[in-house]
Amino acid sequence: MNQFLRFGGIIEDGASPQATTDMNASKTKPPESTRAHVLVIEDNRDFARLFGDMLEIMGCSRDIAFDARSGFDALRQRRPNLIFCDLGLPGSMDGFEFARALRSDPDLEPIPLIGVSGRTSSEDVQQALDAGFDRLFPKPVKFADVSGALSTYSKGNRQGN
Repeated sequence: MNQFLRFGGIIEDGASPQATTDMNASKTKPPESTRAHVLVIEDNRDFARLFGDMLEIMGCSRDIAFDARSGFDALRQRRPNLIFCDLGLPGSMDGFEFARALRSDPDLEPIPLIGVSGRTSSEDVQQALDAGFDRLFPKPVKFADVSGALSTYSKGNRQGN
């Protein structure tokens, strides 16, 4: 079953694409139209939710998908400015396959894609770049790395401008 988390709720395949409302959302957040929208694709649900919470604290709106197929469902419903994707996703499509599929679609190719993985040797980094990732961050992700990526890529293009 494909699922993705949107604004604190889980939307399953076939459910209404309308976002659920996070009842604990801060009333001081900037309007939705001015916030960077980020998609996190991560199979570890605890880490995914923690990552999503960090993005919310940083002023972003976010969707969370727990596998690559759900990630594509989420980005088709609402195009993100930036995607963070685990390399070792379960199922028929891992993070590398997700990157190749994203880069092969002319409409989605410009979206910045950052890999997140416990594997960060120079060979792992090169394999991620070859697949289409723009960068690779080690797990656990650092607040400073995410903040820097948001500063660079929040406009939603790979050149960072």
